[in-house]
Amino acid sequence: MVKLTAGLFARRDDFPAGGSAGGDVHIAPADPSASSAPSAPSGFDFCLSQRLSVSAVNILWRVSLCLYGGLILPATHAAAQDAREIVRRAIELDRNNWIQRADYTWAGHSRERHFDARDQVTSDRQETWETLILDGLPFTRILTRDGKPLPAAEQQKQQQKLDKETAKLASETPAEKQKRAAGFEKSRRHERAFLLEIPDAFDLHLDGSDTIDGQDAWVVSGVPKPGYHAKTHDGAALSKIRGKMWIEKAGYQWVRVEAETIETISFGLFLARLSPGAKLVLEQTRINGELWLPKREYMVGNGRIALLKRIAEDDEITWTDYRKFQVDSRIVPRDP
Repeated sequence: MVKLTAGLFARRDDFPAGGSAGGDVHIAPADPSASSAPSAPSGFDFCLSQRLSVSAVNILWRVSLCLYGGLILPATHAAAQDAREIVRRAIELDRNNWIQRADYTWAGHSRERHFDARDQVTSDRQETWETLILDGLPFTRILTRDGKPLPAAEQQKQQQKLDKETAKLASETPAEKQKRAAGFEKSRRHERAFLLEIPDAFDLHLDGSDTIDGQDAWVVSGVPKPGYHAKTHDGAALSKIRGKMWIEKAGYQWVRVEAETIETISFGLFLARLSPGAKLVLEQTRINGELWLPKREYMVGNGRIALLKRIAEDDEITWTDYRKFQVDSRIVPRDP
């Protein structure tokens, strides 16, 4: 599972990724809840090995999330008629949800399946975890694996990691704390810098209206703009992805995003390749009437690692039990 770095959650927050370099194409079972999305060249499905998906899924996840970043603007009706303006303003304001999520803890569940060339499941792994916020930083602790509690030794190891991190943060000087916070924010800004390219990198179109999860929403589609030259490294992948977004009209938050690769995306020096047709679905939900946070993510695809090993995988993650903690709450290490 790959580290989710879209500036969202560090769930242990990992996502899988995938790709395929030429040759045969494997199509894993599609997400039955996904609405019809633009058809793409050769089959696909999204996920890479746990070790290599860090690069692959990071970009596809961030691209798709950012392609339709969280819309939180009090836009006027006139502005709502301009898809490019909606996205541009959304990118300027989407950080509000990310800032407020630091006031919350949450739980998560993931399921990762691998398939052989005949679509038979070769492995099926599930985990649940909880994410705590330690002085502004997310800390994730695994709770169960494949429906069973972790062995006692592993539970102890998880607790030791939490205690160590808590003690470390508690011992920071004000200067160290400020330096850490600045570094975290700088990293987050860097990871999301390519968002600013979205309005120029895509031809965005308002397809009409739809009702999704009880929300009256605009439907915005986007395809790469011919001839656009990316300004950032991550931005280069934008030319190989298209998608669709559902934006609730009442508050201009995105409710659902569907993204699909239309060309092969390579990561590293032939380290991994993600085939055309890889698909990603993201869903958000309103929390406490004050912000929107992820509810579900589904990815499916195939690919190759080092141009040799073929990977076919699907992955689903759900987030639940968002809880806002008190300002004066704090986590302290256990007594030895």
